[in-house]
Formats: sequence, structure tokens, C-alpha cells
Amino acid sequence: IVVADSRFVRQGRSLENIGHYDMRKKESPIVISEEKALKWLKCGAQPSPRVKGILKKVGIWKKHMEAAKAAKKAEA
Repeated sequence: IVVADSRFVRQGRSLENIGHYDMRKKESPIVISEEKALKWLKCGAQPSPRVKGILKKVGIWKKHMEAAKAAKKAEA
């Protein structure tokens, strides 16, 4: 699982590797750096539908949404 600049996705250039998993194996562990994922989401990174599903599965997406909601509330 990598963070890539949308302008260079086709070239295979990534900005940072934030995790991994093997979707071919049923019991493959999902390994994601929560700190790195949240950092990139806070910066405005848009996950692909598959990665968003993985982030939801491991609870990172919920934490991101809660933090975004708290930040929006603090601005008001």
C-alpha cells in the first residue's frame, strides 16, 4: 500500500510505502502504519476504493473521520 502523486501514478512512482497485505491469501495480515496513513489523509490524500475499504477494516478511516470532524468543530 503506497501513497502516490496522482500526476505520476502511471509511471509507478510512489511517495511513501505505508503498508502491505497479500489479497491472494485468505489469512494474510494487513500491515499499515497508522501514523503514516493518518498523516497522508490529513494532508488530503484520496485513497482508492480498495484501500479505503482496508482502512475501514482496520479502523484507520474511522479515526481519520473523527479527527476531521473535531478539526472542523474547532474551526467554528
